[in-house]
Amino acid sequence: MKIATNFKFWMVIAAVCSWPINASSQQLETEIISPKSKTPQLKISSPWITKQFDAQGNWKHRQKPRELVMVSVAASENSHHIPMLGKFEADSKTKSIIFTPRFSLTNGTKYYVTLRDGSKKKLARTSFQTRRAKSDSVKIVAVYPSSNQLPENLLKFYVHFSGPMKRGDIYQFIRIENAAGKAIELPFLEIEQELWSRDQKRLTLLLDPGRIKRGLKPREEMGPILEAGKKYRFVIDRRWTSASGKPLGKNYVKEFTAVKEDTDLPNLDSWKITAPRSNSRQPLTIEFPESLDHSLLLRLIQVFDHKKNPLKGTIKISNHEKTWKFYPNANWQSGQYRIEVDDRLEDLVGNSVGRKFDVDLFKKTQPTSEKKSSLKFNVR
Repeated sequence: MKIATNFKFWMVIAAVCSWPINASSQQLETEIISPKSKTPQLKISSPWITKQFDAQGNWKHRQKPRELVMVSVAASENSHHIPMLGKFEADSKTKSIIFTPRFSLTNGTKYYVTLRDGSKKKLARTSFQTRRAKSDSVKIVAVYPSSNQLPENLLKFYVHFSGPMKRGDIYQFIRIENAAGKAIELPFLEIEQELWSRDQKRLTLLLDPGRIKRGLKPREEMGPILEAGKKYRFVIDRRWTSASGKPLGKNYVKEFTAVKEDTDLPNLDSWKITAPRSNSRQPLTIEFPESLDHSLLLRLIQVFDHKKNPLKGTIKISNHEKTWKFYPNANWQSGQYRIEVDDRLEDLVGNSVGRKFDVDLFKKTQPTSEKKSSLKFNVR
């Protein structure tokens, strides 16, 4: 399976191509609307679409708009098209189809809109391109896990950039090399809907689970991605471009050694809590015996006061994701507090507080637990 930023810069460049509909050849038109909103929408119109509304403005086609229109990204018109996620709605006022993307369109990117009839026959296609943002250089600011010793059943990497990056065909710029400098074959789960944050500044890379779990065919045929005791390099190519089209400029290299696999669940009983002093803004500190998932640490641990009110503050992660600190916005008051931990919190291999990741992928399993676990501490 193969699964932006400042709207005042957005602009639609003229449609580049279109296919005739038949004897009544008509052009497919697109327009970005609501440019000041958080998620601008795409208005898609044509005489054929207009005819799918009745006199009262009701949609009359037997199929829903999302079954007739596709918005996609592709290297060229004839290359593989990656559909964009989002919502398609029939607009009775304009007698057009409105597309609301789940993620913002990226500056400097070409998009395609394809119209099909009920039998999946292509009626028309057009393309538009968003305007390039100011060409500021983008750098890699962090890669997690940050440790140089990683378990051989490692599940993911997070890559943080200083600015928005370009989506599409990212795997040509990312590789894992062995000690001899040879690239590991297909180490990542290459999904079409790449796992970007909304601002296009953080990318989640999943290692292929089929080569992590023992006994699965991909591992038996291609071998494991990482092996304990061996050295590796995680490399990001300098040619990768930002959303504005500017390349990174230099390779990023993270060197690490694989250590034995981790099969244990995160254990809250092994966490060390250091409570702050009353009438101070000292941090509440939690130390873990192992590195945990950086992204999940920022959102799956909360602090509550004795009235069950969540506290506002700043979280800082350090010591290779083994230390979590919470700095409150207001002074601590004497009394008992509660730390609430979502059971979906994971370690580096996907084992969560609620269950192990290393389960049989071909059997039906219960969904990941969304329960909460609690730890208490006193401020004096």
